[in-house]
Amino acid sequence: MTARVVRSWVVVTILVCGLAGLSGRGQGGPPQIPPGRILLETSPTSRAFLVSVERLGTVRRIPIGIEVIIQGSTVNPRDPPVIPRGPSGPTYDLSQLSVRDALERIHATTVRGAVSQYVWAEHAGVFNLMPARFLAAAPTALDRRVRSGPIDFDGVREALVWIHQRFDSAYKIVRREGVQHESERLRPLIDKRLSLPSQDGTVRDVLNHLAIEHGGMLWVAEFSDPAGSYRNIRLSFVGFDNWTIMMPARVH
Repeated sequence: MTARVVRSWVVVTILVCGLAGLSGRGQGGPPQIPPGRILLETSPTSRAFLVSVERLGTVRRIPIGIEVIIQGSTVNPRDPPVIPRGPSGPTYDLSQLSVRDALERIHATTVRGAVSQYVWAEHAGVFNLMPARFLAAAPTALDRRVRSGPIDFDGVREALVWIHQRFDSAYKIVRREGVQHESERLRPLIDKRLSLPSQDGTVRDVLNHLAIEHGGMLWVAEFSDPAGSYRNIRLSFVGFDNWTIMMPARVH
């Protein structure tokens, strides 16, 4: 990095999902969604809804910024995310829709569905999806303004650490045992050098820029606080080629 982030060990969750794992039937589980199929999950669990929207970005290979409220205020950000094994409620097939039409369907579905209402907008080439309540509430964590740059990051981990340090200057990294064994195929994608120019914008602007700069990922912010505060937030970069880097806020 040109302006170095604090170099320490990071608590990181890396999820690697082979394409073969997206089809067929998991052991003892329901049928998996076929590759290329985009089903909008409308069950009451926000996690299932999140996975549905992530697939819209990864299958279409377009940058999306997803902000989602995970139901329940006792979510522990240190726990690894639970990935639903298949549809568990009513679904809509978005496979044949344009991205904008798909996002409109998501908006229309959440207006009358079990999950919170979601709205979307396009900003500088990134489609941002967020709970409608964030527009009317006090500024959320991602609305925090930051002055930055120019900064170079040696991969997506360093970028996520830097973002967390805008809220928590003592944020450290603790590498989880086993995480260091990454696929050689994925290493260039996860360690791709990223640059952040000098700018005065929001944390959301930074995440959008990094998604565009990388060219092969979308980003996710999972909130346990319905007001969108930093408390217990989980930030993730989700690669189009079946990888995820997730870093939670520290538990105080």
